Amino acid sequence: MPHVNNKEIKMKIIMVFLCMFFITGTVFAQEPVSTPEERAINYFKTDPRFLKIMVAFSDIIKDEINLVRGWTRDFKTEAAAATSLADFQARIATLPTLEDRTLQQLRNALEDRIITP
Repeated sequence: MPHVNNKEIKMKIIMVFLCMFFITGTVFAQEPVSTPEERAINYFKTDPRFLKIMVAFSDIIKDEINLVRGWTRDFKTEAAAATSLADFQARIATLPTLEDRTLQQLRNALEDRIITP
């Protein structure tokens, strides 16, 4: 009977579990997920951490879209109320400038929304 190396068997078992995790996304039996996109969707459906990040990110996007829509609505209101080109220019000049967002601002907004629901 050949000598059984317990360390080698344990390493093989660990390798099997790691392969299962990287291929299927889990070591537990579940219905197979065939594509990376389906695995990502499955994570958001089953893992509350991923879902919370997705909801926070979606909320930030919604707020930014609403900010741009509000500015567009204000622009149309001011343009409609203008009586001359000079009046139009003066009215548009009073509208707030939409500053570019930085990556750090996005990170801070995500952290704020994740920490405070």
